[in-house]
Amino acid sequence: MVGGEHSSSGERDRERFRRARLVAGANVAAHGMQVLSQLLVVPIALSYLGTERFGLWMALLSIVAIAAFADFGLGAGLQNAIAECVGRGDRSGPRRFLSSAFFMLVGLAVLLVYMAIWLLPSLPLLQWLNVRGETARQEVLPACQALLICIAIGLPAGLVTRVYNGFQEGYVPKMWIAAGRLLALGGVLLCVSYGFGLPWMAAVYTGAPFILLALGGHALLWKRPWLVPSLSVVDRVAIARITGTGIPAFAVQISLVLATSGIPLIIAAQFGAEALPPFAVTQRFLWLPTMMVGVLVYPLWPAYREALARGDRAFLRAGWQRSLKQAALIQLPFVGMMLLWGQDIILFWTGEAEVVPDPSLLYALCAWSSLTTFSMVCMILLFGWERFAGQAVYALLTALAALVTCYYQAASWGPSGIAWGLVLICGLPRALFYGLEVWVQMRRLRAE
Repeated sequence: MVGGEHSSSGERDRERFRRARLVAGANVAAHGMQVLSQLLVVPIALSYLGTERFGLWMALLSIVAIAAFADFGLGAGLQNAIAECVGRGDRSGPRRFLSSAFFMLVGLAVLLVYMAIWLLPSLPLLQWLNVRGETARQEVLPACQALLICIAIGLPAGLVTRVYNGFQEGYVPKMWIAAGRLLALGGVLLCVSYGFGLPWMAAVYTGAPFILLALGGHALLWKRPWLVPSLSVVDRVAIARITGTGIPAFAVQISLVLATSGIPLIIAAQFGAEALPPFAVTQRFLWLPTMMVGVLVYPLWPAYREALARGDRAFLRAGWQRSLKQAALIQLPFVGMMLLWGQDIILFWTGEAEVVPDPSLLYALCAWSSLTTFSMVCMILLFGWERFAGQAVYALLTALAALVTCYYQAASWGPSGIAWGLVLICGLPRALFYGLEVWVQMRRLRAE
């Protein structure tokens, strides 16, 4: 149990922050490898694949980001349930919750493999992705199949991270993920060296971290054999607890991914895959500060939940204030640098003038990055608080409104106008709603 059964509230707070720092340190390694692979892979893949096939790859990675939440929030529900068990000192509960989530996700994984093999060939993928080149047209279907199978592997494997997070030991799986990122980078370089096509590159880049994480699951069960999933302990109460939290959490998370990853698909569909690189490359670079803030903030999610289970509400205020300061110190200087020298930075990074964004697109994506970072800090606090209902409504509605509007106005707006539509229809209203909900909850907390 975190901090010991009879430890003081102050000692428990220090222990939570200590564990959060450990997770953050591991996150630095994992995300550092992700940043390294991204910085190296983008110019290499752009040069190797060409503009259209590279744009196709960016579009497919957007689909991966959306499909990565195909667990329908079960992982988030499992994480909160285990954190509560830790707070209450319940040793038997985690196995029931893990078993219930595991077997549901295995069923979903089998369904995804079936879809990859039998459903995808019947879909008009070429029309949806607006692919024109002959080589790219031949690679669309096998690349999509490879990615969907990788996602299927990732569904049960992703529970490893959720279980460790629930025990506030999220630094352990992050090391497996870091190794997976390194393996993915090496795999892409091998594909380029030996002339393998886009399907192989997509499979290696997406699947390697999932495979390493699945191997990490064996280490988890070796350390805690009492967690080994079993059908005999699956029960309706555990399923109801996980889905009751997970489904609203899924709506919140998928809203962010839909807004971030849906827009590249709209650009590709409306203007062709070759029009996507300026948006996709700049968006990926501006995701770096948001990811860095996430490294520090995400470890507090299970800590918030465990603190509430104990009744230590003061920890929420301390964690929120610390997170907000850290976000400002990271986000604002990075965006300021991009506003001044963003075009030169993108050109230096890629070496390709055709992927440099125009000023309007650059400024829009800077605004989107800042609003997303603030929303994420609020979201993690509210996740620990299990305040999902409001988020599920306003986050999803603003994302859908942005996608629908941008799709129908794409021809007249162009890529830059689409980016500003995303900011004004989704990013700004969502950030305002998040800030308002956190303010209301903090007022209630002071009144208790």
